Amino acid sequence: MKKSSTLLFLIAAFFTYSSSIANTVVVRGTVTNNGLPVANKSVRVWVDSSNAGTACYPMHTRFTNALGFYSDTLNCNNNITVVKTSTEGCNGILLTNTTQVVLNSLAESSFILLCTIPPPPATVCNAEFQFIRDSANYKMIRFYAGINTSAPNTDAVIERKWKFGDGDSLNVNGNNQIATHTYASPGTYLACLRIKTQSGCISELCKAVVVAAPAPPPFVCTAVANFTYIPVSALVKFNSSMSFPGFNDTIISRKWVFGDNTAPLTGNSIDPQHQYAQPGMYNVCLTIKTSKGCETIFCAFVTATNVNSNCVPQFAYVRTAPKKIAFNSSMSWVPQGDSITERKWTFGDGTSLTGNILTPTHEYNTLGVYTVCLRIKTALGCINEVCKPVYLQDSIVQPPTGVNEPIRIMSLYPNPVHLNMSTVVWSQNNNVAAELAIYDIYGAKKWSMNKTLLQGNNVTSIFTGFLANGPYFFRVTTSYGVKSRSFYKM
Repeated sequence: MKKSSTLLFLIAAFFTYSSSIANTVVVRGTVTNNGLPVANKSVRVWVDSSNAGTACYPMHTRFTNALGFYSDTLNCNNNITVVKTSTEGCNGILLTNTTQVVLNSLAESSFILLCTIPPPPATVCNAEFQFIRDSANYKMIRFYAGINTSAPNTDAVIERKWKFGDGDSLNVNGNNQIATHTYASPGTYLACLRIKTQSGCISELCKAVVVAAPAPPPFVCTAVANFTYIPVSALVKFNSSMSFPGFNDTIISRKWVFGDNTAPLTGNSIDPQHQYAQPGMYNVCLTIKTSKGCETIFCAFVTATNVNSNCVPQFAYVRTAPKKIAFNSSMSWVPQGDSITERKWTFGDGTSLTGNILTPTHEYNTLGVYTVCLRIKTALGCINEVCKPVYLQDSIVQPPTGVNEPIRIMSLYPNPVHLNMSTVVWSQNNNVAAELAIYDIYGAKKWSMNKTLLQGNNVTSIFTGFLANGPYFFRVTTSYGVKSRSFYKM
């Protein structure tokens, strides 16, 4: 009885094992193109309906690995005898294989493609270079090749050959990115750069190089007209000996306009004297010309007195802060043997200062134009007063923060200006050639200079004493355009 049970168990196990082989099939194969494996290629695997008595039709999609191999397992309740596989061939044509199952357990199905493989993209390279003239020797030219003149970036330049256009060359088999060459004489030369990349790409670029002596710098007028004066009785004595003609230059003429509608005094008088018909304030202008053609003008308000007025109050002022003014009355005049014993300042904002303060400082609450008066009294009893407008206002608002401008005029100080003005010009770039100039409101240039702007703030001090009173424009001209800002000369 025991032997019979064992036999029945073995028979059942055999039929169970046979059934599992019949119902499970492994499908595998490869996909190649012209003998090379095709990776990540989709292959569809399914049970064909021609299987007799098979009621299930599983369908799977598998992808090839890097070796072009794929594998799949199909399971059904009945025997699987035929499987099908398909994949996309050349030009989108569907390829299908019908495969008989070997021993109801394995089906081999491979695909061989004969698709045309496109050639790799051609390597592109472009030679590029720039050149500049040496600042000390105009015949010496420095050439700079591009850091990466090929595409794609992985294709490195392995050879650079320079030809300078005068029969000379550099590094036939070298790779100099920077080359310096000194030409024997001025002229126009065709300089060329030939590059070769690691992939074998070759490119050549030629540019015309003009070798010429630099033009002489433009003449910059540095002459400064200036004068002082002393009222003596009914006369006013002038002296222009402190006028400056400029370096290696001389003053050849002086023109005096005394501001009282009398004829100008021409010639080259250094210290003339002028008699006014009546006391008052007159705008006197001195124009000087030099042997090199420089012409400049200086104007100042002159207080003319007579025998009944033997003291002359005068003052100047400088803006030391946005709302603060420093005054100076040291140029006030009294005759010999007399002295100023009292000065009264009236600042035009409802406040005043008494005593004998020579150089007071006053801070205003708001910006504006104020009429400031100085009244003096001397030991011999002379009393006189002078009044002037004081300008306390900004001409132009600063550009907003964050505006991307290559050149900005940051400030003109003081404004209004009397004798000297400090300008601050900001440059985004380094070594920018610029012309700084002052124009009057009619567009006539009154002063100019050439300056190389460094990156950041550039401060320039300009003597403005030669300008007549009135409005002007400070202008900065560069290759990036023109920037202007207005100011007022007192």
